[in-house]
Amino acid sequence: MLIILPSDASATYSHYLREILTLEGFSNLHTCTIDQVNSARLKAHKVVFVVRMAVSQLFRQMSSDYVKAGGNLVLFHPDDPYARMLGFETTRRVVVNATIDITTPPHISQSVSLHIPAALWHAGDAEVIASLQAGTIKGPAILKRKIGAGTVVAYAFELAQTIARTRHGDPAMAGMSTGGLDGVMRPSELFAYQLDPKRSKVPVADLLTAHFALLVEALEQQPRIWYYPCAGQTSTLIMTSDDDWSSPADFRVMIDALEKHDAHCTFFLVPQSQITPGALPTWLAAGHSFSVHPADARDVEEGLATDVPPTEYATLLGRSFERHERVYRTAPHTVRNHAVRWLGYVDAARLLATHGVRMDFNYLPVAPYYWALCGSGRPMRFVDADGAVLDIYQQPTNWTEECLIHPEYVFSFKWTMNLAIAVTDEYIDAAATHYYSPVTINSHPVSFASYSRPLIEAHWQAAERNHMPIISAQEWLEWTIAREQVQLSWVGAELRISSDAAIPHVTILLPAGTTTSIPGQTVMRWGKEYKTVSLHLAAGESKVIATRS
Repeated sequence: MLIILPSDASATYSHYLREILTLEGFSNLHTCTIDQVNSARLKAHKVVFVVRMAVSQLFRQMSSDYVKAGGNLVLFHPDDPYARMLGFETTRRVVVNATIDITTPPHISQSVSLHIPAALWHAGDAEVIASLQAGTIKGPAILKRKIGAGTVVAYAFELAQTIARTRHGDPAMAGMSTGGLDGVMRPSELFAYQLDPKRSKVPVADLLTAHFALLVEALEQQPRIWYYPCAGQTSTLIMTSDDDWSSPADFRVMIDALEKHDAHCTFFLVPQSQITPGALPTWLAAGHSFSVHPADARDVEEGLATDVPPTEYATLLGRSFERHERVYRTAPHTVRNHAVRWLGYVDAARLLATHGVRMDFNYLPVAPYYWALCGSGRPMRFVDADGAVLDIYQQPTNWTEECLIHPEYVFSFKWTMNLAIAVTDEYIDAAATHYYSPVTINSHPVSFASYSRPLIEAHWQAAERNHMPIISAQEWLEWTIAREQVQLSWVGAELRISSDAAIPHVTILLPAGTTTSIPGQTVMRWGKEYKTVSLHLAAGESKVIATRS
């Protein structure tokens, strides 16, 4: 159960915690406001999450009694009176610009940057799950303490806000041009002075949410929906392609190569694209998809991306979407803007959602950043600085070829082909074997046909070595939506699964102590062994998949 208090400014990101739990496959989550909580309601749940907010003495006592009776409580940066009541040794101090060292389990061992204040506590008699350091100051970042028959886990920082800042950057940098490049406002500007380029190769947000999920499992074994459709799958390669006025011949070269690798791609078509509606049916039948690549008329006239004033941004989008829908007679649901133009903090995402876009691919690293600009490869909904969750997914793009090997562009690293292949191979391997994160890449048809084919085909070969399906942005969106509609619930001793929509394949990680008659695999994830069940569901179907003693 997730307890929130929307009226409390300190609880701004409370709804985003639900998005984190959904991302990690916990579907049986109940949310209520603190005024709806009573002892009976607490007792009905094995794990209770309390976001950062001011709580009354009555609630402190109620939740303490709940833990003593065997409940499990997870707190995020609780205020000092609440922390002290539960036995944590506070110092009445906070630290900023800290790093967190996660050492358990070893499979997720990593040092990550914290972009928000954290409480400085003493460990006392509590178990230190993770530690933090700011300069010479050290302290616990996550503590666990037994109280009576139950357990309290206390985060010294607000996890949801940390993930939001890590994935979205600093809202204070909105509209700032910091990179000294070409004047185009991009999402990468939001990470200036927050993200150390040397740390941008690690998906730290994915590590933090996975670590959180393992803590929840340690408190109470829970069934989880796996990130991918099949039990043996540990990653996927999401293939996108920005049209940029490539010729039909360029498209054919790239599509022929994709088909040799049984790969699908979403092509984002620009205004005045050379691709006619008549060319699409054959390519659609082959599994590819087509969406919109909003651009300005001056991009064509001047041959380079031009700076678009914020007041013209909505008009640019409107014209591009109107033309795409009129010419191709289809409504786009995925998008990447030409030159990855952006507006404000998440203002662009809000505008895109009004056009029916469900998944955005604009968060792409531009020099000096590397692969994990958002600290993640996973899809999550956007969240604004006021805590409002938008119904559009942020799907980070890990790289595009011209940022790596183009010999002239101002934002290119100008790497050799061999260096680019070696470095990206290492990242793809790590995504599949260590982080279980998807990898999203971009290649322009004209670039593929003229200079980048060896690099892109090396990516496909790395994906094949790691048994990663190569899928389109549209296929990834459809999976993401379908996965979120799957519900797991215990009805007595029976674990039931249901879905409002049909889903061809879904895999459940079963908790210890459950038995199932459905054939499945045993897999190791994060150094932990799981039994799995993989199945398909028809729309509205509900079935029992396991039982517990």
